[in-house]
Amino acid sequence: MGHRWTRSVANSVSSRRPSNGGRSSSRVGRGQDSPAQAAREGERQAQATGGGSEPGQDYVAGRAQKRVLRPAVRRDVAVHLRTAYEISERRAYTATWLERSSQRYRSRRDPQLALRMRLKDIAAARVRYGYRRLHVLLRREADH
Repeated sequence: MGHRWTRSVANSVSSRRPSNGGRSSSRVGRGQDSPAQAAREGERQAQATGGGSEPGQDYVAGRAQKRVLRPAVRRDVAVHLRTAYEISERRAYTATWLERSSQRYRSRRDPQLALRMRLKDIAAARVRYGYRRLHVLLRREADH
């Protein structure tokens, strides 16, 4: 089966070879081929410049607002759906793409507000520093 495939690929490749004596027909404007002929033989034509949306743009046409991502906000949305539309907890959490078990979850972790505020201050002062470098600075402050 592999031999048939290689033969068919070899035949299709040999049928695409230019029959112009080895000259390149990709240059346009020197009396060889028109742009349409060059496009048919495999060279791509230049695309017109356009203002299409690039990946990663936040504010593009058709997107009204940011997505709701944090579970705490989604929890609030689910509670609002339950009260406003009088639907079940299961339907509200299905509509917000949130697991029902997350409704009852409460973090037991210490919020460490002083540490968080200091980290935000350092990050605002040294914008180009990453999390690793900020961690080193916090460690140095704790040691002194």
